[in-house]
Amino acid sequence: MKKKTLSIIILYILISLSGTFTAWSILCPAPMNTNIPKIKSYATDFWWNLDLKKTPLNIVIEANLTTFYGNLELWQVELYYTSEIYGGQEIRIYGVLLYPKNKRNLPGILLIHGYGGNMEQMLHYGRFLAINDYAVLLIDAPGHGKSTSFPKPTPQNIVNVTENPLGGYLAHAIIASLRGLEVLRNQKFVNKVNLGICGFSMGGIISFIAGRLDWNVKAIVPIVASGNFPLAIACGGLANIMIPIESRLSSKEIINLCKYFDVLPYAREIT
Repeated sequence: MKKKTLSIIILYILISLSGTFTAWSILCPAPMNTNIPKIKSYATDFWWNLDLKKTPLNIVIEANLTTFYGNLELWQVELYYTSEIYGGQEIRIYGVLLYPKNKRNLPGILLIHGYGGNMEQMLHYGRFLAINDYAVLLIDAPGHGKSTSFPKPTPQNIVNVTENPLGGYLAHAIIASLRGLEVLRNQKFVNKVNLGICGFSMGGIISFIAGRLDWNVKAIVPIVASGNFPLAIACGGLANIMIPIESRLSSKEIINLCKYFDVLPYAREIT
């Protein structure tokens, strides 16, 4: 990755999104809950039993367009790909691939939106990255935008991990992102071993985890995402919109959610 250019781009995105953080802190303050449970052990080994490549990507190009960002010309490819087969249903993910014309060996970046959003909210940043010689894939997570509406990203589905971590919504959003990285690797103009992943809020959580699981990822840029879910919830952070309002920090469902999907154990293994 071109470190100087990427640093400038990250700063630009953070400044652009700062209004969102300020509004949340003003409108949704919450007192500190001092009774915060500690997660005694994490469980992330379940990922290694998955064989995602056994399901074909089945990439379908919906449109191949030319777009402009300022005076610079970009390719804009609208596509769908298969993330997985779950509950007997094929989960199709919508994405937009942006890249500069007449360039090869481009570093690839996957951009992931936040909870309840869609890839349109990240499109401006994707174009900015593309004019700086990156190939950028923006996706709609499952249940968002133009992607398959199943599984739904409800708070109840997010904490549905007590019996099986792969039953929870976050697992499916992470799988969609891992498959998105595979879509980037399938492009002849992308450097297959020079990939990055960037996400906002829920997308930031996904970027931590997917970036850890895919060893070809060289840069991970989570925005408004951190580990220690119990503390984030107790402090009234954005994590609260992703869990049922009646859930207690000490409940089995929240403890298990943290055990499987808190970013702390994944971040510790990123080198």
